[in-house]
Amino acid sequence: WLERRISLIERQAFLRTTMASTRLASWLYLSHAVVELGLGVIKLRGHYAHEDPATRPLHSQLYVRHHAAALLSLALLGWLVWRRGLVGTETGAIASASLALFHTGAVLANAYAWLQGAVQPSKIFMPHMPFAVGFLWHASVGGDEREKSD
Repeated sequence: WLERRISLIERQAFLRTTMASTRLASWLYLSHAVVELGLGVIKLRGHYAHEDPATRPLHSQLYVRHHAAALLSLALLGWLVWRRGLVGTETGAIASASLALFHTGAVLANAYAWLQGAVQPSKIFMPHMPFAVGFLWHASVGGDEREKSD
């Protein structure tokens, strides 16, 4: 009897922890979708915010719009995972691993550019660092809570 009672208590504690981490990850996904949507829409103009649109060659505008399409696709991925209730599932953990790779890569690219004197140090930390850390965390603790709770 005692072993079953302890097992039940452990299961309930696990479910509370899993539900709390899923709520936190849900906010991560929703905020990510909003930020990437906003940045993607801005970049559809064909130039970055700090640039004069007249100075960027037409062919180069293609790359900014390509960047916009990438951001919009990441926003859509995050929104779909959130909207369909997949954050606490294995699908959510897999999406988090993919989003973590993108944002970690962006942090490393900005760090390398900073070392070369091309960007300010703030570009290393914002906006990619919080998302990189958040999605790395979720990819490591995520998983199918329905499987674990059965």
